[in-house]
Order: sequence, then C-alpha cells, then structure tokens
Amino acid sequence: QKNQSVGVLKCLFMSIGAFVQLFSDVLFSHKDTSSYCGDLAFQILRYANVPHGEVRSSATALLYLFIKTNFKERGDFGRMKLQATIAVSRFSGNTKMDQTSLLESSLEAVATRALKEFGENDFASEVQQLAKTLFRVIRDSSKIQEYKDDVQRMCDYMYKIALGYSSDSPDLRVTWLNNLSEYHLLRE
Repeated sequence: QKNQSVGVLKCLFMSIGAFVQLFSDVLFSHKDTSSYCGDLAFQILRYANVPHGEVRSSATALLYLFIKTNFKERGDFGRMKLQATIAVSRFSGNTKMDQTSLLESSLEAVATRALKEFGENDFASEVQQLAKTLFRVIRDSSKIQEYKDDVQRMCDYMYKIALGYSSDSPDLRVTWLNNLSEYHLLRE
C-alpha cells in the first residue's frame, strides 16, 4: 500500500504470482477469501494505472494471471470479475478518474493477451466483456468527478449508477451505495 521502488514492486508481483499459482484453490474457491482477492485486485489495478511502464506491465501481467488462474480453478472467473469491478468502483473515491488512460490501456492489454493466447473462445470473450464492464465503471467514475462541485448531482448520479447494477451485480450496487454513504459522511 505504500510507495515502493520498482525493483521491490517487481519482486512483490512475482511473489504474489507464485502465491496465486500455489494457493489458487484457497484464493478462488473458498468464500472466506473473497476479501483477500478483492484487496489484491484493488492494489493490482492501482498499479496497472501508474505511469512507470515496468510496474504497470508487471501489474497487468499479474492481473491476467489472476483471471486465468481463477478460470482454470473454477471453470469461470466470476470471483475475479466481481472483485476487479468492485476494485475499479472503489477508485471513484480514491483516484482522480481523469487519470485512468493508463488503466484503460492495461485492461486492453489483458483482453488482447487473452485473445492471442486462447483465440476466439469463451474465455477470451469473457475477458473482453470484463474489460468493457470496467471501462463502463471508469466512465461512470469520471462522470462523478465531473460533478464533484455539485453535491446534489453527484449524489443523484452515484445513486443512478447503483441502481444500474441492481439486477446483474448486487455486490457492485452495494459498493456504489457505500461510495455514496462515504461521500455523505465527508460532507457531513
């Protein structure tokens, strides 16, 4: 969570990658570990948005490893899909969303890598769909930054986003409602 040197981060990402491969069943199959998966996804996506190319590339490769390993472990990558979407949603409260072009290019690289490695199959199309969903979340978060000076519009838009996820992703809806409640607490 703290700023680290490039060498430390690359070693950390490799260590996390080895951990994911060794303990994939625990990380992706047990209900009790979803918070760990979510925290790791948040930090990886955070580093997939940094200007330093080596760090961003390592984080992008680690994100792809998470998705691929989750798919191999369970036959789908629902947990990573959910946790990555929630992580990007959390950025709305933690990151200036006008600075997400690097994250978008990292997500595009993940989708391209899946397409190159697996061709036109279910896995690659699901990864591309995940990238589109995350782009949507980024767009929504950018819109929120646009309304940052208009409290009423900001709250209305956050609530509208939360409603948009009611049927297909209740957990994501809760994340946006949590963002809204944190905003209310900040504004007292």
